[in-house]
Amino acid sequence: MSRNLATVSSDLGGTVATADSSFQSLNAVLGAVERGEGTLGLLLRDTALYDDIVVTTHLVQDLLQDFQRNPRKYINLRVF
Repeated sequence: MSRNLATVSSDLGGTVATADSSFQSLNAVLGAVERGEGTLGLLLRDTALYDDIVVTTHLVQDLLQDFQRNPRKYINLRVF
């Protein structure tokens, strides 16, 4: 019985250590995001970048709609 308890205790200790390490890594990543580092951090902090992405998305949507309405405007096929 004490051997099983020691094994469970050891396994639990390893699990807690792994969880602690994971939480430390997660905190480091979230800290970088909060400081505006990396792509996600820039997206959250830089309003100009966000605005540019919104404008670009709208332009791409407009282009796709025009392509669907007028495919010959963009694709020119000639057979001999």
